Amino acid sequence: MNGVGFFLGVVAVLSALLAVKIGFIGMALWYHLAYPDASKRMLVNYTERPRRCVLVGVLNLAVGIFIMLILLNAPPLRLLGVLIFVCLVSIAVIGYGPAYRVMGARLASEDESKPDWKVLLIGGVASEAAFLAPFAGQLLSFVTLLRGFGAVVLTMLARSKAHDAAVNDSGAVAESNSTVRSG
Repeated sequence: MNGVGFFLGVVAVLSALLAVKIGFIGMALWYHLAYPDASKRMLVNYTERPRRCVLVGVLNLAVGIFIMLILLNAPPLRLLGVLIFVCLVSIAVIGYGPAYRVMGARLASEDESKPDWKVLLIGGVASEAAFLAPFAGQLLSFVTLLRGFGAVVLTMLARSKAHDAAVNDSGAVAESNSTVRSG
């Protein structure tokens, strides 16, 4: 019976891991379909500024974790700490999307007619399978996490600057995200 319990424990852990991996791919796919413009800007940041993305990802993740830990240790502010944790995890999971698209584009390079969501799905399955490798896969996953986190933060900062630039003297917001309405 002891061997059966161990086997069932391993199956339970692998099932939970599979569910998390499917959730990561699903979240990246949902974000790509729901916010295609932001997804494209995130991909541009991810591919054209890889070092900056890693640096921004490390700094923002470290500061976010530090603030979260401080808030979790202060009883009246624990709920805010949990909220910051949820935000950090959401940003991290969304940050895997550009990595999935890059991997999918490499795998589907011969077939240019595939829609972006299929490329993302293929890349997500391949990336998550590669992340299962014992040491190299975990290292790759961690670097991808940091780079994707930085790409999301850079995209959000660029979005904020574009939004601020789109507000004219009277306080009206322009129809477009990147142009200022005149008059």
